[in-house]
Amino acid sequence: MSKSLARYFSVTIRERGNAYADARKVRIVATNRNALLAMVLGSQRYAADIHASPGALSLSCTSPYADSAGACKHLWALIVHGEATGTLAPLLATAGATPVVSFVMDTDDDEDLDDFDFLSDDDADESLADDSPTESARSAHARIPSRSLGATPHPRAPVAPPPPVAPWIRVLDGARRQMHAAQPIAANHPPAVWPDDRRLVYILDLEASAAAEGVTIDIGTERRDRHGLWSEAKRFTLGAPVWFAPPDAVDRQIAELLCGANDSYSFARQRASGIVIAPRAFPITLRTILDTGRCRLRSSSTPAVMG
Repeated sequence: MSKSLARYFSVTIRERGNAYADARKVRIVATNRNALLAMVLGSQRYAADIHASPGALSLSCTSPYADSAGACKHLWALIVHGEATGTLAPLLATAGATPVVSFVMDTDDDEDLDDFDFLSDDDADESLADDSPTESARSAHARIPSRSLGATPHPRAPVAPPPPVAPWIRVLDGARRQMHAAQPIAANHPPAVWPDDRRLVYILDLEASAAAEGVTIDIGTERRDRHGLWSEAKRFTLGAPVWFAPPDAVDRQIAELLCGANDSYSFARQRASGIVIAPRAFPITLRTILDTGRCRLRSSSTPAVMG
């Protein structure tokens, strides 16, 4: 039966309720064929109740979440515990095969249950056998009318099952989780420091470009000597974090353009050379590189010349 009730509870709520049930945080206070009253012990203590009548099941809990949303983890923990111990089955027999399920707003104070003795599973079985309330149940009936075994609760409107989640929502939710998971990784990168005596250059490989469907670019650096002259271009070996931390904002923009939507650091570690700029990216990416004045041409006869 828990499968038929599961549609009223989100996956997250069911997982949390399962954890409560597995941790034996559900304590039965009173039970018979019409009602199941329990305390659920978590960070705080809440009273959870399932009430059965022919053709109907009503569920209530004193937690703030249940007050606003109805289907809470405490109620799901009670359902799981009740199914495992057999205390839920008599209520389901009373309600019938297809009961109307509703969630009840419970405004009573849990302090009234302080003196109740929790029932063991054997006590619950005996209570069901003679179909009469236990002493704790009679106390509950006398002192807590809205949660008593004989009282009729004030139901909310029947709660419809949540609508199926659209595929695009699942995709965005997955992307959000990936972004959240990636944040600590990015935070672990040491602060990148750009060397004062280096500048970025962009080496256009003529021969590789002739064989590619676009223009092949390698990232390189030139080093300034003590006389202020720049050395020949060398392959970039300073690491991905440094590539994305040059002093010139245009160079940082080019790094992002070349990496696209990929993870900048992981992409850059693999592709600091041999990056192919497709023709569709010529107007923006290639033009931005050429406008830096630091584009170099390379061929088998010319290692790297000013471009």
